[in-house]
Amino acid sequence: MDKSVLYFQSGGPTAVINCSLYGAVSETKKYPGIAGIFGSRYGIEGVINDDLLNFRDLSLEDLRALREMPGAALGSSRKKLPADLKDPVYDQIIATLNKHDIGYILVNGGNDSMDTCYRLTELFKARRLSIPVIGIPKTIDNDLALTDHAVGYPSAALHIINTTAMIIDDAKAYKKGKIVLVEIMNTSNRILKPRKWRPTPFGASPAISRSPARPNSKSKRPMRINSFKMVASPSAKAPICRLKSKRPRSLLPRVWAMPQAKPAMPAA
Repeated sequence: MDKSVLYFQSGGPTAVINCSLYGAVSETKKYPGIAGIFGSRYGIEGVINDDLLNFRDLSLEDLRALREMPGAALGSSRKKLPADLKDPVYDQIIATLNKHDIGYILVNGGNDSMDTCYRLTELFKARRLSIPVIGIPKTIDNDLALTDHAVGYPSAALHIINTTAMIIDDAKAYKKGKIVLVEIMNTSNRILKPRKWRPTPFGASPAISRSPARPNSKSKRPMRINSFKMVASPSAKAPICRLKSKRPRSLLPRVWAMPQAKPAMPAA
């Protein structure tokens, strides 16, 4: 009997995650031997709760619209599956897969989503089920093993560059300059941290302030703040601030500003 395909998204949505959904559905539709093309609402939670949508009857117009749709069209989830394969939640997953005769699973996301792939693969091995699980890489952190550029990273990097450039253009309109804080979501690898900025024609470029790792008051274990702030100020000539602290030097934030040039007056 023909099997069906199950697709779901999880983790943080990016501007291009729905393009992966479009690609998965459009390619799967080319194979008449596949019975159904299901999408799980809100990631793995939809599989647990049997909340699936069938994309087989989706119109071509609506399918193409996914390529430019922001957010996560099916909804997302941060839920992690338990390590214990005897947990009752896995019985719910198996019941949903059997009900819809799922034979293939596509998981679109980052590290936690790939962990879900691993958990499902181990589950199917333990229960001797032949259901391949395929991970579709999507993460702004670009830190997935064996993946050069994950879907989501280039669009996030381009958005940061364009947004910061526009902020600088606004800030340089003021004689005394203007300070604007831009906080960027990131992981400890700081793959999105701008390493080098190209100055604008007026010489303005952002200073970079990286948040420190600080001890957790309850557990006394280091707690890393996974973000940093760029300070866009055309008049900045020195580091914006330096914090004094009794913490080890390695835990202090590194704050610096790139040299700024005075605006060049146009020739008469």
